Amino acid sequence: MTTHVPRPVVVGIDGSNDSTRALDWAITEASSRSVPLRVLHALDTGVTVWSPMMVTPTDLGDQRWILEAALAHVRKMGPDLPVTSAITSGPASVALENASADADALVVGARGRGVVRSILLGSTSLRVVGHARCPVVVVPEDSGADHARRAGRVVVGFDGSHLSDDALAYSFAAAEHRHLALDIVIAWDTEELATYQLVPSIAEEVRPPLPTTAASLPPPPPHPGRRSTPDVETHIDVTTDAPARVLVDRSADADLVVVGSRGLGSVRGILMGSVSAEVLRHAHSPVAVIRPTTT
Repeated sequence: MTTHVPRPVVVGIDGSNDSTRALDWAITEASSRSVPLRVLHALDTGVTVWSPMMVTPTDLGDQRWILEAALAHVRKMGPDLPVTSAITSGPASVALENASADADALVVGARGRGVVRSILLGSTSLRVVGHARCPVVVVPEDSGADHARRAGRVVVGFDGSHLSDDALAYSFAAAEHRHLALDIVIAWDTEELATYQLVPSIAEEVRPPLPTTAASLPPPPPHPGRRSTPDVETHIDVTTDAPARVLVDRSADADLVVVGSRGLGSVRGILMGSVSAEVLRHAHSPVAVIRPTTT
């Protein structure tokens, strides 16, 4: 008889404040889902192009304190949480992408310890969001501020695409495990709607008009760990406004915003859609980006 081993929540750390916030979020996520936590630190070697043929440095003592401090924090915040850890060499994005293959979710801070502190989204988090093989949660700088403003809800953007179906399933599970309400936002930019009417090839991809879309919203697809009848307070909000703007506004008092990495649109081959990219750049809450199961 084989024993099912749950996939871990993987969190990338680098000693920065953003990665500490990501670690806190990952501890809560793993605890709420009853899955293990894996803490991963990639040693910054200064190498921009990495090859598996390179030899891993043996002297990692000056960086190991970062991992030890993180594990001490995990033991304090979640003493019963199963946790493993690893320290690797090479670009952090490569290590995290590799770890995502066997992860339940991947958690990163919006920015790390890079020298360009003014950018809105770090190069590591941006690359991971574009290439990971599991959902990626990006925790922004101000996510830990003023918990009292949080409304106790998950917000998900839904546009009728296959990935937004997956985002909906993920959102129901997140809301259920954390005992939060769920707001399903269906936002259509009126300029986009005009474009769809003018370009038949795009119009074929678009679901029915707003009232029909809201009325026929499908039930959430099954998600590992979710009961068949989740007890989640759900609200559906249909609006004619730019989807990214609506979701960013909602993030101001949300506990989590969930988006698909790509939605409906004419450019189907891009790694990340304009809505998800805009939400990641400007959201005030953690953002979960749902990746395709196959690429």
